[in-house]
Amino acid sequence: MSTDNIVLVSWGVLIIALQVWLFLAVPPKNLIKKYSRLLLLRSMLPFAKTWKRSIEAPDIEAIQRYRKRAIPYLLILVLSGIILCTYFYFRYLTEVKSLLETGGG
Repeated sequence: MSTDNIVLVSWGVLIIALQVWLFLAVPPKNLIKKYSRLLLLRSMLPFAKTWKRSIEAPDIEAIQRYRKRAIPYLLILVLSGIILCTYFYFRYLTEVKSLLETGGG
C-alpha cells in the first residue's frame, strides 16, 4: 500500500469516527423543530452567547452538548483538509522535481 493510500484511508477513518461522535450528540428532532434554523446556526458560533437568551432552560444542555462537539469537528475537518492539501501539494512537487532531474518530463 502506497503512502498516498495510507494518508487517504487514515483521513477517511478519522472523518467517519468524528461524524459518529458528533451524531451521538445531535439534539432530538422535536428540539430542532422548536427553534429557528438561524438561532441553531448562531449557537454553533464559537464565541456567541446571545442565543442562550432565546432558548428555554431545559433545552440549553442538549444544544450545548452538540455545540461542544460540532465546533471541534468543524475545526478538525478544516485543519485536516488543509494538511491533506499541503501533503499532496508537496508530494506533487517532489514528483515534478524527480521527473526534471531524470529528464523524463
